[in-house]
Order: sequence, then structure tokens, then C-alpha cells
Amino acid sequence: MENRNKANEKLAHEICRYLTDNMESRITLKMLSEKFHISGTSIKCAFKSAYGESIYAYTRKQKMLSAAKELKSTDKSVLEIAGSYGYDNGSKFAKAFRECIGMSPLSYRKNG
Repeated sequence: MENRNKANEKLAHEICRYLTDNMESRITLKMLSEKFHISGTSIKCAFKSAYGESIYAYTRKQKMLSAAKELKSTDKSVLEIAGSYGYDNGSKFAKAFRECIGMSPLSYRKNG
């Protein structure tokens, strides 16, 4: 059982690294399953066990944290930043940003 836990933890870390390296892409569970040659269910369980949250929640949070840095360090428009993280809809990006960061992208840029 211990070896299985270590293997699952290693898998979760590999997936996390892949997600981080491909932040600008929209990666599905099916894509991860094909890339890592393991079932989607096993991927979800390994990731949640290692990180305490779903792949979707983790990825969304990481994208919003990176977007927040860009809002502060660049003069790119909110829509440009949204697009660079796979959001083609500004209002969906703003909603996700608000849920993760606690304020709208424009408020964060001004006051964050």
C-alpha cells in the first residue's frame, strides 16, 4: 500500500508540473489520461489526495494568481490577460478571478 501511495503522489506531482508548464492551454482530464496513460478517475484521486483539491480548482487558482501578477506588472488589458490563460470571455474570467482573489480584475489592478 505504501508503494501505491508514493506512486500516486509522484503522479500527482508530475501532473501538477505539466499543468503549470501548460498554464495557457485548456487541458482536459481526457488529455491528462492519454498523456499519463492512466484512467481519469485514478488521476483525480491521486491529485486530490496529494493537493487536497480537484485538478480544476487547483488549475483555476494558479491561473488567477498568475493573472493577478500580470495585472500588477503589465499594462495589458484584462481581456488580453484573460486570453493568455485560456479565457475567451472577459466576464467568465472576471467571475473566476473574483471567486479566487476576492475582487474584480480592475479593482485588483487599482487597489490590490
